[in-house]
Amino acid sequence: MPPADGERPPVTTSEPDPEEKRTASPLASEMLSAIATPWLLPPPPSSSHHHPFTASSSTFSASSFPFPCREVVPSRMSFTVVVPRDQIAAHVGSTVTLPCWISPPENAEALEIRWYRHDQFSNPVLFYQHGKIQDLQEKSYRNRSSLTQWSDQSGGLKDGDVSLRLEKLTVQDEGLFHCYVSGESAYDSGKVVLKITDPPDSSDLWKTLFFTLLICALLGLVGLILYKYRHKLTGKKPEDQRMLSVFIALLVNLFIETSVSFTVVVPRDQIVAHVGSTVTLPCWISPPENAEVLEIRWYRHDQFSNPVLFYQHGKIQDVKEESFRNRSSLTRCSGQSGGLKDGDVSLRLEKLTVQDEGLFHCYVSGESTYGSQEMVLKVNALGSAPVLFPQPLDDGRVNISCRSSGWYPEPNIMWKSDERTVLHPGGGSRRRGADKMFSVHSWTVVSHSNAQLVSCSMSLKTGEFREGRLNIQAIISSDSSDPWKALFFIVLICALLGLVGLILYKNRHKLTDGPNGFYTNTDPPVKLPLTPRPERLGVLLDYDDGQLSFYNVKEKKHLLTMSTRFTGSVAPLFNPGVGDQSSLKILDCPKPVESPVESSQPLLNNTESTQDASGATKRIKSK
Repeated sequence: MPPADGERPPVTTSEPDPEEKRTASPLASEMLSAIATPWLLPPPPSSSHHHPFTASSSTFSASSFPFPCREVVPSRMSFTVVVPRDQIAAHVGSTVTLPCWISPPENAEALEIRWYRHDQFSNPVLFYQHGKIQDLQEKSYRNRSSLTQWSDQSGGLKDGDVSLRLEKLTVQDEGLFHCYVSGESAYDSGKVVLKITDPPDSSDLWKTLFFTLLICALLGLVGLILYKYRHKLTGKKPEDQRMLSVFIALLVNLFIETSVSFTVVVPRDQIVAHVGSTVTLPCWISPPENAEVLEIRWYRHDQFSNPVLFYQHGKIQDVKEESFRNRSSLTRCSGQSGGLKDGDVSLRLEKLTVQDEGLFHCYVSGESTYGSQEMVLKVNALGSAPVLFPQPLDDGRVNISCRSSGWYPEPNIMWKSDERTVLHPGGGSRRRGADKMFSVHSWTVVSHSNAQLVSCSMSLKTGEFREGRLNIQAIISSDSSDPWKALFFIVLICALLGLVGLILYKNRHKLTDGPNGFYTNTDPPVKLPLTPRPERLGVLLDYDDGQLSFYNVKEKKHLLTMSTRFTGSVAPLFNPGVGDQSSLKILDCPKPVESPVESSQPLLNNTESTQDASGATKRIKSK
């Protein structure tokens, strides 16, 4: 079961206040060619509580700092300085380590590291640059300050450990120390409080020796009793033996100094992502150490036993929460991260839904320690572009409705005119679907006097928005002129029809039918005296010689041959005549004819026929 909130070690971050940021930036800019501006480093809430923090046993964390690894909201910061919240306590004359890291872990050998006191930025306690400690240093700290590793698990500068070691402490060393780290395009700093105490007097040494001997005597007595009565333990139940072992272990642990070996670090700000996208929830253990042998559990709300992801014994275990199956995995937060081997236990979530929004817990535990932090995932959905529908009203105004769907959370709606004047909506509605996303409808009424171009925009709190526009003036002008246009065209059509009727009536005596017969389609036309009337016509084209011949198929008689020249492809066009109700069927010749004039036998041998309603037969043949 997860530990109670009250049992977890307190976690926070000590960071420079805004005044310090503004002081450090101008000074740092004198030494760097490119440095981040102060607005890139929003100051966290300051803590006014301080508790003793010893170098041998302590608990500290950095769960609240401007986090650099954000997948959705980009930042130019590449690291954050992490220091303990509680003050460091040490004795006069002793040696102390002031812990300081950069997170996420990265090689700090190429960075500038500056430890300084109060406002003595240009007169530092220690100044590291170009891969070595420089001579620029406060005289009182010469030969007493150096960079060191906070713990044996730390990899030193290569893993981002920039802790300060101070030797031969004096009362004057008490107070505030600033840990400042800068790179080519980013910087950050944190504050550490050092408390100097008087050395223990001789009576304290005797008290320590007395209690040490007393503990040894008690442990020896317990061991002697167990050895003497060991034969009686064989009859005890296994539960009794286990209880005795647990009691002994607890007794020993009471006098063994222990400390938390790592702290879980997560971003202070919420993570923002879109529906359907993939997001990384960053989480580290600090100081960096190999997390492959640890237990990693990501869970939501109070679902500790039903996690989103559960890593144990070197692999991801099966989880009961079906909604996250095949969607969750461990990943690296950045390209500089070494993954699990460097303590990066970040969670990757794919195919985000609205239901994924909320609190996520990053829980890491080892054999004798654990740590847990929580972060907020904010899910957004940018809906479709608003569609505007105009509806003209009788009074000359226009009712405009605006519709859009696929939003989460509910968007803010704003109407504006062409002069960017805000228009008041007349009303609207909102509907939430089964996917928890919103469909929105809004409307307003405008006139040509106060607007020509109207826009409807829908936006999220992140600043993302969609906008639709409509030209109101064109709609109003079009609507008001439509009746006059319709009346004009009706009158024009009636006038044209009357004019045509008048002309036809006036010239009705001139419209007579021409004589029936066969004519060539030439200018002038030539009448063909064909007797008897052909029922089936054969048409033969000799493309090479430029001859077009016509035959009476039934009478086997040549009718006409026309000569011409062709410069391109030729296509047949048959027109049976105006008002001809007879059927017309076109048949191909079975094979080419060598001489259309001398031989028409292929045409004459084709005996297919088509009859019309009167019983007459027509046949037209073409090649």
